[in-house]
Amino acid sequence: MLIALSVLLPLLRPIHLLGGIARLSTGQLLQAVTGTKRLLQAVHQITLGARFAYLLSLTVILVLLASVAVYLLERHTPSADIDSLGEALWWAATLVTMINSADDPVTLPGRVVGMALRLYALTVFGYLTASISTYIVGQRPSPLAPR
Repeated sequence: MLIALSVLLPLLRPIHLLGGIARLSTGQLLQAVTGTKRLLQAVHQITLGARFAYLLSLTVILVLLASVAVYLLERHTPSADIDSLGEALWWAATLVTMINSADDPVTLPGRVVGMALRLYALTVFGYLTASISTYIVGQRPSPLAPR
């Protein structure tokens, strides 16, 4: 019985959420909608232009190239964890998202590819953080600005 409840209760959350929305006043609902609009405008402003599309396409290309390179470097190594193209792609995708997987290259060239991909991921996350910070700082008046 407890197992059935633990499976069914999460399914009822949307109904509970709708009940909470129904209890909101018109002003609160309007505030939530305008907050959502501001959030979407911020995301649009941060990702505006060809820079974000360029960064995304460069990341996809580098993940594909790194996965093929590591697969070719590791496929004949007996102690290698990465022995298929799918595992190499999974490894590169998790590495670039900074999650990291249990599989790691064992050859020196494979480790160099992994280190380069880690440095790229760190650089991209720094760039994204700086873009978000620039947007946030640009939205607030400076505390040093004359009043």
